[in-house]
Amino acid sequence: MCRWWAVVVSFAIPTTVLGSEWREILGPHVVLRTDLSSKDARTAAESIEHARSRLLVVGWPQATLVMDDPVVVTLFSDWSALPKSMDRNPEEDVRDVPVQFVSSGGAGQWSSATRDLARLNHALTHQLATGLYRHPPPWFVEGMAQFMETVRPAERAGEDPRNVVVGEANQRATQRYMRIRATGVADVLRWDGLRAKLDQSRWWGLAGMSWMTVFWLYNVHLDVLQRLLEPGRNPDSEWAALRALLEGPDVDATIYRFAHVGRVIVTPIRIGAWPPVALVENPLSEAEVYATRARVLLHRSRAVDDGAELRAEAGRQLAASLTLEPRNLTATLLRERMDPVAEQRLVDEDWREQNNLAVARVEAGKATDAFGPALHAAALAPFQPAALDTLATVEAALGRCADAQETGARAIALLPVGSDPGTIARYQARRQGYRSRCVAAGMQAAPAPDPSARPLPGATAPPPGR
Repeated sequence: MCRWWAVVVSFAIPTTVLGSEWREILGPHVVLRTDLSSKDARTAAESIEHARSRLLVVGWPQATLVMDDPVVVTLFSDWSALPKSMDRNPEEDVRDVPVQFVSSGGAGQWSSATRDLARLNHALTHQLATGLYRHPPPWFVEGMAQFMETVRPAERAGEDPRNVVVGEANQRATQRYMRIRATGVADVLRWDGLRAKLDQSRWWGLAGMSWMTVFWLYNVHLDVLQRLLEPGRNPDSEWAALRALLEGPDVDATIYRFAHVGRVIVTPIRIGAWPPVALVENPLSEAEVYATRARVLLHRSRAVDDGAELRAEAGRQLAASLTLEPRNLTATLLRERMDPVAEQRLVDEDWREQNNLAVARVEAGKATDAFGPALHAAALAPFQPAALDTLATVEAALGRCADAQETGARAIALLPVGSDPGTIARYQARRQGYRSRCVAAGMQAAPAPDPSARPLPGATAPPPGR
């Protein structure tokens, strides 16, 4: 069990449920669920790893914070497998963490400068910016995400293919800025990051202004951006200095002039050949596929005005998963989010805070009180090994040894490829301890589970078994 400060960003998907085999590809930073062939799935996972590396190289080359958060991606080979009402390119809330990214198509869609790569860059930047900066404001995260959309391999005529290009204008974001001129810098500084309940005009205005503000800062005040992560500086003081700059006189007019006649700096950055990416492949059970589909549908239901149809379909997928495999961990955690009120309460929580609260309580001998926050943390971050490890520890402390073994095994399976051997050994030792405790207590054979046993968020009393 460990305390954890991290952010999860995910892209979203399920096995033979759709007539083809589903698999999970685990890389150093990526968890990919897809029905592509093994070869294509590995190619896709490598492309995501490379895209993430490109963004770090060009955007944050001096960053020292270790980013251990998995990028969770679900890739459908055929979009028609999803309900017709499911929008392929929804506008997400800036505060959504983890970010759900759902895509469809072949393995090579992220290897060149396409709209698919731009979407991937956008979602990855939400993860990286939220993790690298200290409490970044929503406008900054969204503006940076749109700025990074245009980062691409150098592949056009006359370009050196060894380079990555950064700094090109985002034409889509620029059009939004130019079209909605009623939104100013003061509006984005007050924005809470929520997309819900904003009409299209208001959303375009906020998104466009956020983009142009970051684009102006990059080209005119790059030093201000660099100081936000400069070692030895107080991040709070640097954010305050940035805000003071943006609250200065005539800042809207200044940015508007830049948008029309300002000098734009486009930079090719040399990168070496990417080393081979270590990947591990695991098959997904049909129950796991149903649970994955439910997760995608449930999240996407929040990105539309009326998500009742998608939420209902998510419930059917979840029921199918639990019918096939009543102890399925993914489905069990997802059930915490099926109630709209409970879901909103979870969205407003930070899984890291919930995880640390559970750790503190179980270390104080209050395992019963630790169960609620441990379950919440795992429901918010089901692909985060630390969250599942904490839940397993709490389950073991409550005598739920069989559940603890299963949860601990999943935590170990999700450890990034290439993890420190000492970390792996500690996770394995804890799971062995759960097994030993079960044997000593004569609990090796678990009773038949009750699929409705888990409490809804807010409950602290643990159920008898998963």
